[in-house]
Amino acid sequence: MRNALRVSATALTVASVSLIATVPLAAGWWTPARQVTVAVAINPLRLMERATDLPVLQIEDFSMIY
Repeated sequence: MRNALRVSATALTVASVSLIATVPLAAGWWTPARQVTVAVAINPLRLMERATDLPVLQIEDFSMIY
């Protein structure tokens, strides 16, 4: 019983240490290519004015709405 406990504790320790050792590698692996920025400012009032120009479709068959 003690031997089984010792083996499982050793296996858990080895797995934990190996995962902790890979954290710096994984953290340095992904770096963003560049900062994402908005090219132009969006005016919400003008956007809403343009939304009124969109065509309105009348729903006739409600069976297609999920």
